Amino acid sequence: MKLSRNRFRNIYIEYACESDAVTQHILKVFPHSEIIYINRYKELFSTPKHAYSLQKASTSLILARKTNNFLYSGSQFAQSTGFKNFFYNTILLNCIYDCHYCYLQGLFPSPNLVCFTNLEDFFSNTSTAISQRNNQGEPLFLSLSYDTDILAFESIFPFARRWIEYCSNNNNLLVEIRTKSTNFKTLSDIPSIPNVIFSWSLSPEIIAQNFEIGAPSPKSRLASIKQAIRMGWKVRLCFDPVILIKSWREIYLDYFKTVFQEINPMNIHDVTLGSFRMSSQHLKQARKHRPELGILHRDWKVNNGIASYGKEKREEISSFLRNELLQWFRPPQVSVW
Repeated sequence: MKLSRNRFRNIYIEYACESDAVTQHILKVFPHSEIIYINRYKELFSTPKHAYSLQKASTSLILARKTNNFLYSGSQFAQSTGFKNFFYNTILLNCIYDCHYCYLQGLFPSPNLVCFTNLEDFFSNTSTAISQRNNQGEPLFLSLSYDTDILAFESIFPFARRWIEYCSNNNNLLVEIRTKSTNFKTLSDIPSIPNVIFSWSLSPEIIAQNFEIGAPSPKSRLASIKQAIRMGWKVRLCFDPVILIKSWREIYLDYFKTVFQEINPMNIHDVTLGSFRMSSQHLKQARKHRPELGILHRDWKVNNGIASYGKEKREEISSFLRNELLQWFRPPQVSVW
C-alpha cells in the first residue's frame, strides 16, 4: 500500500525524539505535513476525544519515545500457537486500516497513530528477554503486529526490515509479522530466514469489502503470499475473525477453494481459525467511539470478560470450518480459537 505524501496533515513530535533517525526518516516521507512539537505523546493521545469517528477519517501521526514496557506477555486474545515464551511489543499504536471489528477502537481513546522512534531500545530489551526467558528449550516467540500492522507501515519506516535484520542474528527468537498488507514487495531483496513467520489475515471478499476498510483486497494479499512463498519464507494463513453473514458456510467454503487453487497448501506453515472475539471492556468503549458501526452493536454474548458468539455458535463455526481446512492440512497445522 503506497501512502500519499499528504497522508498525515499533522505530525506531532516529542521534543525528546526530534533528532532520532526514525523521526528524520519519516519527516522526509511527509514533507508537506504540519509539524507540531509536544512534551509527551500521552498529553495528546491518552485524553478522551468526542469525535473519534471524525478523527479516524483524518488521523494524525505522533512520534514519541517509549520509556518502559518494551515487551508484554501475550494475552488470551492473541495466538501463541503453543509457544510458552510468548510476548508482543508495541512499537506502533493503532493501524492505518479501519477494520470495523478491530478491538483497537476500544483499547485506545484516540485513533491517531503513535510511532515510537527509539527502535534500538526495543532491540536491547528483546535481547534481555531472550536471555532471561523461562523456558530455555524454546525460542522467545514475539508478535510484532499485535496493536498495529507494521508491514502496512513499511513505506513510512521499514520496521519489518529492521526486525528481520535483528532476527538474523538471534536464533533463539521467533518473530511473527501479522498483516493484511501487500507491502511484502518492499522486502523482496531480503533472503528468507527460518525464524520469521509472515502471517496474513484473510477474509472472503464480501467480508473484506464490508468490514476491512482501507485494507488491500484479499486477492492482492494472495499475490503477496505467493511471492513470500516463492522466496522461501514461512507463511501462516489466518482466517480470523470469522464473521457470520447470510450464507456464511457457502461463502467461506468457496473462499477456501479459491485460496487453495491459488496457493499449494504444502507450502503453508500452518493455519489459524477464529471467530469474532473482543474484551467486553474494549467492546463497550468501541461502541461509544463508533456508534455507526453495526458489527460492534450486534448481540454479542459475554463470557468471562470476552464478547463473542454464544458457545454453541462458536463450536459450530470452529467444527465446520476446521473440518473443511483438514481437507488440505494435517490436524496439528490447524489452530482454532
